[in-house]
Amino acid sequence: MAQANILIVEDEAVVAADLADKLERAGYGVVGAASRGEQAVRMAKANPPDLVLMDIRLAGPLDGVTTAECLKAFADMPVVFLTAHSDRDTLKRASLTEPFGYILKPFDERDLVTQIEIALYKHQAERRLRDSEARYRSLVETAVDSIVTIDGSGVIRSCNAATERMFGYRREDILGRHVSALIPVPKAGEDWASAYGFASGQPGVVGVWRELKGRRRDGRLFPVEIAVSEVSVGGQFLFTGIVRDVTERQAAHEALRGLAAQLEQRVQERTRELVQSQERLRGLATELNLTEQRERKRLATELHDHLAQLLVLGRMKLSQAKPLTESNPACADLIAQTAAVLDESLTYTRTLVADLSPPVLHDFGLPAALKWLGEHMQRHDLTVTVQWSGDEQLRLPEQESVLLFQSVRELLMNASKHAGCGRAVVTVDRRAGDLCIEVRDDGKGFDVAAADHGPTPMSSKFGLLSVRERMAVLGGRCDVDSAPGAGTRVTLTLPLGGSEALSGKALSIELGNEASNTGTLSAGPQRSMLSGSKLQDAKIRVLLVDDHTVVRQGLRSVLEGYPDMEVVGEAGNGFEALAMADRLRPDVIIMDVNMPQMDGVEATARITAAHPSAVVIGLSMHNSGHYEQTMKKAGAAAYLSKEAVVEHLHGTILRCRPADGASGGEGRNGVSQTLTGGAVPMAEP
Repeated sequence: MAQANILIVEDEAVVAADLADKLERAGYGVVGAASRGEQAVRMAKANPPDLVLMDIRLAGPLDGVTTAECLKAFADMPVVFLTAHSDRDTLKRASLTEPFGYILKPFDERDLVTQIEIALYKHQAERRLRDSEARYRSLVETAVDSIVTIDGSGVIRSCNAATERMFGYRREDILGRHVSALIPVPKAGEDWASAYGFASGQPGVVGVWRELKGRRRDGRLFPVEIAVSEVSVGGQFLFTGIVRDVTERQAAHEALRGLAAQLEQRVQERTRELVQSQERLRGLATELNLTEQRERKRLATELHDHLAQLLVLGRMKLSQAKPLTESNPACADLIAQTAAVLDESLTYTRTLVADLSPPVLHDFGLPAALKWLGEHMQRHDLTVTVQWSGDEQLRLPEQESVLLFQSVRELLMNASKHAGCGRAVVTVDRRAGDLCIEVRDDGKGFDVAAADHGPTPMSSKFGLLSVRERMAVLGGRCDVDSAPGAGTRVTLTLPLGGSEALSGKALSIELGNEASNTGTLSAGPQRSMLSGSKLQDAKIRVLLVDDHTVVRQGLRSVLEGYPDMEVVGEAGNGFEALAMADRLRPDVIIMDVNMPQMDGVEATARITAAHPSAVVIGLSMHNSGHYEQTMKKAGAAAYLSKEAVVEHLHGTILRCRPADGASGGEGRNGVSQTLTGGAVPMAEP
């Protein structure tokens, strides 16, 4: 072994020097050379070598054999004897010290190196073997389980301390006895080896735990498990059995089964209580949610019916005052600034109303509301595409529409905050009687299984939880499909069961043909029904329909400022408008969209059906395209926002005024091409 350190013990100086020279040339280190045995012992203690080359015959009281015995007494180092004598007595005496080799003098350098390498390798192998045996012995003796070694006839050859403790015998009383004294054969007459799994070559038993009975010294039986391994030593098969006392474990299992039965009963009771509690909580949560929506709707209604109308009236008054200030630029500028403030207030009020309770949801249902929501999410830097499949009308109960709308809005807000992609797609279709709404994005995604315990933001977790709860209340479900880096797809499924309402307003939002990939409802340009007028030099008779008195007064004051206009009546809702239209036969009807009892959409549809020559101009504080399109579908010739009514109402009436020769019985299709000026777009404030 290269770089091994060697101690030379040789009383002939010439031989020692030659030996040291050969060793150094071979790459070994020489830690010293001793000529006497006692000197070698001192040097080995001071600087232990890896190997000792020892001359058998040394001068002095200690010869080589005695010196080797002294070294062996205090150190584990290999000794290789150097001798010129090969007589039997010398070798026999030297063998008692268990040397690692002999080198006869004179020695060849190659033989010297070979013997040294063999001695070093043998010493290391024996050391590893001793260490392995020590570890094995320690493992066996400290094991909790009984470990016994049995020969092919069933006689116990060895055992550990745990065997003594388990069976109550001393070790000397166990060794040499048949294994059946400790582990009785289960069945009378059965072969012990087959019963225990000790049969050589028996398939499926070696290394497998078997349940048997052990017998203690006092004769008591107790449950054990035994596993067997097989080894061949010197051509003889030996078996090692590991015996485990499972008395406490079986007692624990029995107790555990009893506790498990009690626990199962308690769990069932608690589960019933939890289910009942969950149902109550879910009902309370639903009621709380609906109460919140009712309060939101109430606040939105208050804002719309009072504050917004007052702002509209103020805007009208300012517009009326504007012509009076043409000679006073300072006053005109002040009015313009005030008008801008009112416009901003109206915009803010309209936005606040939409955030509290989108009017489009309550007025036109879920389809139009989702289209509006897709456009609305632009404010949150999220581009949403709303897609509809099929060609059908969809009207849901208000509770279902509100909860579905909230769920989709929650999912889109999550996508805006956490997806990191800036785009989302909402797809709505019907599958086997279910309404399916899918919200997907191509963003970062997340691990669905670990969402409840991972680093998913709490707002996202709570959002998904609230969506699941809402869908559970409706009898539907919420399925989430997502993975890190693969985006997220959430599918809301609501069983319709044929109970969805198809009634409602005179005209509902049509799906399919009017759906576009941009999430907006499309409508071609509409033309008013009449153009020209036999009343060119006569006044145009106007009926005002609005549920707010202050707005009707404002409209009246605007129209009365024109000599060609005559306000013939005012109505506060759709029913009153129908009655006045039948009685007064006005030329033009200014129709508010949102009114109690009967709204402007249904009233417009009924009036235009009964009086085709009557021109209806829709009016609302909302500037959403859904209101304009719905009013025009119902038969309105034009649509205006209330804040722009002063600037555009008179001109719109003139463009849509009844044509010459038009009568109450003339079909609307017969006069629809006589409208001048083209379509009247919704005016921006």
